[in-house]
Amino acid sequence: MAASDAEDRVGLYLIDANTGAISPVVQTTADDPVWAAAWSADGSTVFYSRLAIYGGVSRVMARELDSGDERELYRGSVYALAVSPDGTELALIDYGRSMGRPRLLVLPLEGGEARELIAEPGGYRVIDWHYGLAWVPDGTGLLYGREDQVWHVSATDGSRRKTELTIEGGHFRLHPDGRRIAFASGSPDAWEVWVMENFLPPVSNEN
Repeated sequence: MAASDAEDRVGLYLIDANTGAISPVVQTTADDPVWAAAWSADGSTVFYSRLAIYGGVSRVMARELDSGDERELYRGSVYALAVSPDGTELALIDYGRSMGRPRLLVLPLEGGEARELIAEPGGYRVIDWHYGLAWVPDGTGLLYGREDQVWHVSATDGSRRKTELTIEGGHFRLHPDGRRIAFASGSPDAWEVWVMENFLPPVSNEN
């Protein structure tokens, strides 16, 4: 996840799901923070975007975890990434500097030109990166969000259709079986912490 440590060093950090141990993968500066990240299909590489907040060049990078080697894949202001199910392509949402004309692109990871699936003016009304980006399990299309609705775009011809899924929140993730979806809900301006009480059975004192 993209985060900062106790000394305010921003970057990309790996959290062990079993132990909670945290280790840095990439550390950047506040001028070009990590914004989005995605695993490769085999888990050996992490793809991430660095946004040049105060000028300079925004980029998408690939970092080999074992060696630490990095290479630049794309230049642009990318806010969401998703690796295809077969691990050969990287989808990305690029807003450019103006944020007014978002693009959804698919980039071959072995090299070659990115193909453009969506590119039109309208900002968040066209593509809202807050919802995230997800490939469908067979790799034929992608899901993205706009105006509380999940949309499907073909990965081959860019044709679009609105699905029946309505999400009041964002950052959805599609299960690999394609039958379940997880998402965050609620307003980011009104965070709440809830406590559940008295839902566990009473503790018995019997041996």
